[in-house]
Amino acid sequence: MKVIVFYFAAIKDIIGIDSESIDLKESTDTDCLKMLLSEKYPSARRYFENSRVAVNYEYCENKVLKNNDEVAFILPVSGG
Repeated sequence: MKVIVFYFAAIKDIIGIDSESIDLKESTDTDCLKMLLSEKYPSARRYFENSRVAVNYEYCENKVLKNNDEVAFILPVSGG
């Protein structure tokens, strides 16, 4: 199964890419994907832990992923 992952803000800056295709050997959900990416990119771990996840342009809490889903990791915005 393949998913396309998009990164924004600090995650993008730390890992140096804005998207990538990830092959998953089995069915997984967004929480598991977040954990896998935290292990792959340990310097961005805290950002993955605090990010919101959108699958196919819709925010979700935890969702089972399907082949060719587009997953985005979006950090909270603050400021004034």
